[in-house]
Amino acid sequence: MIVKKKAQKPSERTAAVTIHVRFTNPQYTPSSIGNGILKNFEFDVELSSSQQVYLENLPIWIKYNENVFGSHAAGNSNINLLFNNNADYDRPDDTKDDISSNEMVFVLGLDYTKNTVTTTVIKPTFQKFAHVTMRTINCSELPNVVIGNTQNMLNASMYATAPNVPLSGEPIGFFTDIAAQNFTFTDYCGPTIRDFNPKVITAGTSTVLTITGTGFGSTVGGLKFVNSNTLDKIPVYGITIQT
Repeated sequence: MIVKKKAQKPSERTAAVTIHVRFTNPQYTPSSIGNGILKNFEFDVELSSSQQVYLENLPIWIKYNENVFGSHAAGNSNINLLFNNNADYDRPDDTKDDISSNEMVFVLGLDYTKNTVTTTVIKPTFQKFAHVTMRTINCSELPNVVIGNTQNMLNASMYATAPNVPLSGEPIGFFTDIAAQNFTFTDYCGPTIRDFNPKVITAGTSTVLTITGTGFGSTVGGLKFVNSNTLDKIPVYGITIQT
């Protein structure tokens, strides 16, 4: 799946070129399922290279927290992929595959059913090549999304030397090194209450209620309790601190 479908002649090997891969712009977005409780986790895949070349084939390995996204995210359709709009490349969603319960791969690669293709340039400056959307199933842990096995990525990574190339015998090069750059993301996709104390409070005594958990955000928010008699949600005023 991630290996080029034709052999390369030794004489076609070119100068050393490093491919740089980074995950960037992480964010949570509303999900269409889960009544608004679940969220999507989205980020971009950007590429650059040590010299200007043209993308031929590059597998992207993604490791993630399976407690947040579920195991085997590709096979369970918990991940969707968009390429940067070039019809001469395979749709990444058609190439995605699970490597393990918490690692998957998709390919930014040319459509080898075509005779001649227009390749996308990789410049020395970063540019967006793909957008990844992963559906969460649990907000109590961090997503921990990182670039996976870079050596396996490098082994099947290739570039073309021209923007318009025939796919039968065109000169290509293998990237000789790969540099990975991950984002730092420490937000939870939603609030999760782990405990609260005291367990019983008498009305009208100004008792302090302490709720502990994750994903409450960085600013003081609101809190409501359900009235057991009317099932109305009663707002609680007087929240003084959130850490």
